[in-house]
Amino acid sequence: MIRSALLFCAAVIVAACFACVPPPPAGPAAPPMRGPTVATCDATNPVPFLSRVYMLTDYVPNPPIHNSLPVGMQPVPDPYCTSLTNAYNSALPAVQRQLNNITATFITTCTVSNCAPEWGLIDRQSNPQNTYVALSSGLWRGGAVPKYSAFEGMVTTRLLGASIPNFSVTPVPDTSDITILAAIAHELGHIKWWQYKVETTACANPPKGSQPFFADHSWGHNRPATPLFQPFGQEWPGNTPAGGVDKDQLKRDLGKTQEYQDLATIYNGEWAGVFGTVSPDEDFVEVYKMALLLPMFSSLTVTLPTTSLLTNVPIGTYATNPNYHLYNKVQWVQACAP
Repeated sequence: MIRSALLFCAAVIVAACFACVPPPPAGPAAPPMRGPTVATCDATNPVPFLSRVYMLTDYVPNPPIHNSLPVGMQPVPDPYCTSLTNAYNSALPAVQRQLNNITATFITTCTVSNCAPEWGLIDRQSNPQNTYVALSSGLWRGGAVPKYSAFEGMVTTRLLGASIPNFSVTPVPDTSDITILAAIAHELGHIKWWQYKVETTACANPPKGSQPFFADHSWGHNRPATPLFQPFGQEWPGNTPAGGVDKDQLKRDLGKTQEYQDLATIYNGEWAGVFGTVSPDEDFVEVYKMALLLPMFSSLTVTLPTTSLLTNVPIGTYATNPNYHLYNKVQWVQACAP
């Protein structure tokens, strides 16, 4: 993903454009609302989140001296506006509060190579309370957002450069609304990482069983500083994950017998998924996403190849069971970086 001295994170592509409108300054947090029945993504919408959605084309980050906030365009057309409205309406009040606190949300189109299609950004130059999130219009490939199971499968395939046969994420319910909320939650996780200085600041009152520093749950020492600009899925030397298996190791072992041991190591209650093994910040981001969305699921499981040491992994249960490190990480995020 991508961050800048304002702050970022990366992903996909495609879309449209309308009347130029700069993002508004952050205002006081509004109470959560159930969204309107009519989808209107412009300043007339009474829901703060939906009134602050914009189209954006070819936004190019320039860390660490980035000095130009994104300027978007309204109104946002369909299928984007209706999808965002439906996702907002489906969200629990705690998630709606997070959405309403975003200063501006963008749907991006990229026609230049150095454009960043997905990111989370903090305005560090004037007001770090101003936060910005972008989703790629490519999420609506063919005009429809994939269900969450398909979305997680696509992310894992993109990380590894190949699909894993007989691998799947199975949420109940399984909807495209949750996909949109998950994509936003991931970018919000990057914002929280920087807002709470998670890398360098110990939690004042860590929950029972949790470590003072988030990374101390699952990472060895000698961790390099989080880069200001980080390409999607790129690992950096010096990060040592618990169990010794990360995304790159799994990628090298695909198609080999060792692949099954790698998957069993990743899905043993330590990690939210393969993405979390990339780096301490991606670990935090994926746990933040899980903590925010888990109450929306009645169950969340991961199916691994039948030849793996594990096959059906109740990852949602791992996140709520004190016997697993994933539970301790979820508790840390909820208590120390809400």
